[in-house]
Order: sequence, then C-alpha cells, then structure tokens
Amino acid sequence: MTYTVRRLSEKEFFGLQESWDHLLEQSNADPLFMSWAWQASWWETWGGDRLNLDLLLLGVYAPGRYAGWPGSALPECRQHPPAGLESSKAACGR
Repeated sequence: MTYTVRRLSEKEFFGLQESWDHLLEQSNADPLFMSWAWQASWWETWGGDRLNLDLLLLGVYAPGRYAGWPGSALPECRQHPPAGLESSKAACGR
C-alpha cells in the first residue's frame, strides 16, 4: 500500500474529528492530550494570531482515507518505515 503525506489546512483539521478519534482509539497515545477535542480547543485558544502561530499539521493518507499523522507511531517508524514508504524520513518528517 502506498501512503501520501501532505500538509493539512486548518479547515481540514477541523473536519477530522471522527477519523482522528477513531485512530486514537486504536493507538497507545494519551487519549486526553492527543484527542481531537483537546487539540482543536488548544488551537482555538492559543493558535493563529493569539501567539502568532501557524498550524503545521501533516496528514498521512492511504488510498481513499485518512490514515494518521506522522510520528503517531514514532518508535516503530524509526526502525521500520510503514509499508509503502521508502524511508522513515518520509513517515516521521525527519
């Protein structure tokens, strides 16, 4: 399977709640601080002009679906890049 990594717009980020939460349920990430609700609330409170920040969120897409965010499996991708990616650099943004 081939994956595509691309930068997401703020509008796309705010449309990912269902996919984000579904992926989070399947991961071992902190369910509070990595939840879409927490991330979206933080961005609405502190992002943009408030602290002069730009949203930099990369999305990983499998054919036809949102598959995650780079680094969501960081320990694994350091040694074994996901199938379809040629290197861990592509998966982990390094």
